[in-house]
Amino acid sequence: MIVARAELRERKPAQPGDFRERRQLHPDTVARLPELQNGHAHGIAVSPNEIRDLFEMVLHDMLSLVDRQLAEIADGDGHDELVLLVGGFANSPYLQQRMVAHLEGRATVLVVPNPAAAVLIGATHHAYDPSTNRRRTKFTYGVDVCKPFEPDRDPLRLRTESWDGEILCNDRFSVFVRAGDSIGAAEVRKQSYLPVQATDAEMEFDIYRTREREPRYIDDPGCERIGVMRLSLHDVMHLDVDKRSAGLEMRFGDTEITAIATLHGNGQQVTATVEFNQDRRRYGSSATAMSPEEDKE
Repeated sequence: MIVARAELRERKPAQPGDFRERRQLHPDTVARLPELQNGHAHGIAVSPNEIRDLFEMVLHDMLSLVDRQLAEIADGDGHDELVLLVGGFANSPYLQQRMVAHLEGRATVLVVPNPAAAVLIGATHHAYDPSTNRRRTKFTYGVDVCKPFEPDRDPLRLRTESWDGEILCNDRFSVFVRAGDSIGAAEVRKQSYLPVQATDAEMEFDIYRTREREPRYIDDPGCERIGVMRLSLHDVMHLDVDKRSAGLEMRFGDTEITAIATLHGNGQQVTATVEFNQDRRRYGSSATAMSPEEDKE
């Protein structure tokens, strides 16, 4: 039996700076305490089951969240994941025992020596050194491009034709990184693209994300547009179209996505701007993905 102290008699008003919650039991309740608690009248008796129920009210949602996170990062290699408990609640032996039992066979639970201070220390460390060694992305990131049209898979509404007569599929999702991938802070993902039409003076890429690992189109359920990237082709318009390819580099290790664009025709680096939370332009993709054998990078 656990006994919690209770206010059983009248108390003075709280003094300035005293933030403790003060409650006074009704006199009738105080008079009935001995009868309700087998003679105990100087506190409120709480059973272990009642305390357990209080914990479970919080733990139910917490364990469900852990399950969802583990499902998102599952890579199918059969090894146990690591779950690190931090924060003041992580000091609770009951929480630790429940977490270990719930994740048995799926994950190893670790508790840092001072979990209450871990969050503060981590936030302070990130403030003066924001670089991160590795992170596991929650989303698949990519851009809106054209790819070769596949009649047995792609809808006719997305059919378009390039400057050299190739039949392409509009609004394809060109993936840079997939949900659940582990990305290093200095790791760079590269793709190469060509303009769709000979008259295109810029290549515009809508940037998308989704929780799905294998998106095909940018309007698949769950796909979300998060920005736009524009690459000027002004300095290479005198070149043949197949010489106007551009390489895109994306770095996902920091808290923001960093994008760099380079024109292959003359090696000039151009500015790629990322504008978040803008409405998507509706005239379709303005770039086509190069096949690996075409990519000279």
